[in-house]
This record gives sequence, C-alpha cells and structure tokens, in this order.
Amino acid sequence: MMQFKNSKKAVACVSNRCLGWNLAGLVVVVLLLGLVPSAHGGWYSDSCWQYRKKLTLDSGLVEADQTDFPVLISFTNDSDLAAGAQSDFDDVLFTSSNGTTKLSHEIEDYDSTNGDIVAWVKIPVLSSSTDTDIYMYYGCGTAGDQQNVSDVWSNGYNAVYHLHETPADDAADGHKNSVSNSLHLTPDNINAGSSGGTTDATGRAAGADDFKESGDNLQAGDHADFTPSGDMTFQAWIKLDTLDEGVIVYKNDGEGPWWYSYRLDIILDSGYYRPKFAVNSAGDTPDCRKLI
Repeated sequence: MMQFKNSKKAVACVSNRCLGWNLAGLVVVVLLLGLVPSAHGGWYSDSCWQYRKKLTLDSGLVEADQTDFPVLISFTNDSDLAAGAQSDFDDVLFTSSNGTTKLSHEIEDYDSTNGDIVAWVKIPVLSSSTDTDIYMYYGCGTAGDQQNVSDVWSNGYNAVYHLHETPADDAADGHKNSVSNSLHLTPDNINAGSSGGTTDATGRAAGADDFKESGDNLQAGDHADFTPSGDMTFQAWIKLDTLDEGVIVYKNDGEGPWWYSYRLDIILDSGYYRPKFAVNSAGDTPDCRKLI
C-alpha cells in the first residue's frame, strides 16, 4: 500500500509488497480480539445487528498519542464472522468503546467463507499509554454498505493505494486511490515482462504488485497534490527479492530522465544498502539528500 500526506506527522499504514509509498508512521496492529459473539449490552442500532466482538488495540505499539489515526484490523479464520455476517461483509461496522459511536472504516479485503478480514478503521484518539477498545458489529441481513472510505483518510492524506486490484498493464486508473480525488495509478509493463511480474501478488496486509524488471512501474500522472507547498510525508512497504539499488518513489519534473522534484531510492552506501531521500528544484544535482 502507498500513501502521501501533507504533513510531517507520522500517520499511516501500508499493505503492499512492492512499490514506493505509504507514510511515515507505524501501523498499529490489533493484538487482542474478543472472539465471543454477544447479543446484548450498549448496542449499536439494536433493531438489526445481532453480534459484536470487542477488539483491543495495544498501546505498547503506539509511539505517541495520535488523532484520527487509520488502524489496520486484520485477522483470519473467524468462524463466528463467517457464519453471522453478510457474504459481502456490507453489514460489518466498527464503533468506539461505548458500543454506539460509529467509526469510519474501509474494508480492503475479505473472505466470507473463512471469516477473514483486512480493514482500516479511523480511531479518533489512539493512546500510547492506555489500550484502546473498539467493537466490530456484524449480523444485520438488511444492512447496506457501512463503509465510509474517504473519511478514513481525511486527516491530510493526498493518496492511499492498497494495490489490491489486479489491473492489466495500461489499464487507466487500475489501482484506485482511497482518498476522494482522482489520483489513481496506471500499471506500466508489470504484467508484460518475461520475469513474472504481476499486479496480483500477495502483500503484507492483502494485495500487492510484484515488480520484476527495471521498466515495471506505476504511473500517477502530473498532479499538483503530489508536490504540495508545505511538508509532505510518504511511506511504502516493500520486500526485495535480492539486495540491489533501485527507485521506490520518483517524481519527474518533465525536463529530463534525471531531473526530478523528489525521489526515494535504495542505494549502496559504505557496503550497506540504505534508503535515500533527495529533493531537487532544477537540474540533475539534488538540493538536499538524506540517507535514512
């Protein structure tokens, strides 16, 4: 997954194996699941939803208190969820600890037969000192889609790419941006090569793209949101088949192949492979670069 944000603040998550992007924050993972269905208590819309599970977010994984933070909720083989939820998971929703205040969420992937789910839930206040409890509701056969995708990423995100789709090469906007704008991605040469590249790979959380050749890339086009006037953060989860130098994120300024606005690379430095970020205003010599 990949994300761009107009801020120095680390607030995001990624879920792909190969690409360049996604945020300067750590993903917070659910450690404790209340796996016993419940049919009573302080209930959300008690006229329909039959079940809920309590989820506990471990404060020990949170470096600092966060506001409106998208958290990754991911687990598999939940027989209760498989038996009780709609087959399309439209009735799955999340609330705060009071059981009634609905939280915005996006479902990236699911398997209703096995009871698997990968979802991003926007947590209003995520504490680094006290565990945060939320509820996951399901079991309302008449419910429509409960997602509010754009609001999950409303806290300053310009682009969020899960890479869960499996588009063909040159399929315009084949990889969708979860933020409510038009900054989608188009695959170029990923599936066409002879080395086995694909847009249908398995990533850290769900889907991913597997880049095998030097020409494999995703193109976003020329958008002002990718060159904000203020601070910018981006992050990506990548897995290297072999250690080598390469580009993760690159914004060409249109003047030439080595002229760029910014880029994040992996380079060989003093015998070690390290990420390097560089910013450039003109020409092929960076104004600023930083080994990470």
